[in-house]
Amino acid sequence: MSTASDDRVHAQVRHHLTKLDGEFKGLRAQFTEFAKRTNYKLSHERGAPTPSESPPLEDLLREMGELSAQVQMTSALRQEQAELRRALDAQSNEINGLQRSFNAMQSQFQRSSEGMLSQSQRSTDGMQSQVQRDVAGLVDRVREQDQLIRRLQNQKPSVNPAEATTQGLALELQDFKKQIYDSGVLAPRREIVANDEKKSLPPVGSLELGEDVFSARLLIKLGYAKAARGRQLEIGDSSESSEDEEAALAALPQASCSLHEGKHHDHLDDVFGLKVPEIQMWGAGYREVTSGFLAVVCSTALLQLLALFCVFAYGMHHGDVCVKTALTGTAYWTLHLSKAAGVIVVGCLMGGDVMDTVNYCMVSALMERKIESEVAISALARILTVMMTAVANSVLFIVATKPDGVWLSVTAMGFVTELSRAIFKISKSGVLGHHVARTMTDLNFTLSFMSDYPWWFLPIRHLAHCALFGFMIVFATFVFFMPVQVCPADGSPAGNVFNTILPFM
Repeated sequence: MSTASDDRVHAQVRHHLTKLDGEFKGLRAQFTEFAKRTNYKLSHERGAPTPSESPPLEDLLREMGELSAQVQMTSALRQEQAELRRALDAQSNEINGLQRSFNAMQSQFQRSSEGMLSQSQRSTDGMQSQVQRDVAGLVDRVREQDQLIRRLQNQKPSVNPAEATTQGLALELQDFKKQIYDSGVLAPRREIVANDEKKSLPPVGSLELGEDVFSARLLIKLGYAKAARGRQLEIGDSSESSEDEEAALAALPQASCSLHEGKHHDHLDDVFGLKVPEIQMWGAGYREVTSGFLAVVCSTALLQLLALFCVFAYGMHHGDVCVKTALTGTAYWTLHLSKAAGVIVVGCLMGGDVMDTVNYCMVSALMERKIESEVAISALARILTVMMTAVANSVLFIVATKPDGVWLSVTAMGFVTELSRAIFKISKSGVLGHHVARTMTDLNFTLSFMSDYPWWFLPIRHLAHCALFGFMIVFATFVFFMPVQVCPADGSPAGNVFNTILPFM
């Protein structure tokens, strides 16, 4: 295809050159003719030309100029023809190079295609052989299983395999069901009896304790009680218990974590989600988790009470704080609104602590059938902490003269009340030891009860609500309308404001 196009271009150029050569020959003949005529006239005529003969001579000279211009044009055309020839040769060389490159690429592509086809063919053959081998292996296995089934059918077993398999599955299902119930994810439906229809209180259901050191201590104690009961049941069911196991059973009630005998913990079956600590009783880390963590709980309660007492003493000592002039306008409203809002915020924080304490006591009463002395002391310390928080905040709000002082007091009281939760998080981080951190991490604070609420739960809850809302409403109104003490005009020290308030309280 490229050769035909080259021939066509060569033919066109050759035709154009032939035409130019003919024109050039004609111009040369005309120029020769005019030259002859001019020489003839110059040789036969003498003298100066007449005016009548002057124009033909001028025409002749003009024609000669035109002929010379045509000659120059012809030479330019010859040069252009040479340049065209050179360009044509260059294009022909380039076309030939491209043709050679195309042929080389085509041959390379053909070789690559042949290599890929051969490689894919080999891979396909290998995969096909592998599949055939796998199918043959499966067929052999199926045949072996068929032969085994036929042998089993021909034999007469002494024990029924289906019955043994059913018993094993039943045991596995029972264990799995127990694990689900213990994790608290799924609790069984409570059976309703006739006497329950007459009761106004529903069952407790799911209950979440506060994540603090007090609740953690209670869950650890109850978890070991659950472990002790399970161990007692295992030893009691075993007819071949050794003397060491009987000694361990006798020693369980005297554990330092205040455990009771197994017969008093039958009601542990009514709660789900209570986890047994991974630390074995009387094993490595047991003292740290029980007695050591009990010391941490006591230290936390004492530290909270000490901090609140110091805040209360500071406020009582600075009861003579006063302002130079009575507050008016924006200063008055921002200060008094901050005091009222601060009382509401502190009341909400106290409400959470109070309800955590009530739930704490209720869990102990439901699972231990009575409130133990340790739980009673812890609850008393928590209630005392709540009351001290209310009193300390009241003192700080009364002596506050700026809004920033009010909110700093709220922040300080929030830090003190959150100390028990902060200590629990510190225990989980490993500061108190690996065994304590391991036990704290595994605790589950969400329990599901099948029992009913104790008789005192609703009265205590109503009393707590009334006390909290009453405190917030009464004291918020009191601090909002109580004016800030103004310094005496004569420069004498102001009196302690609490000397005026306490007689009326």
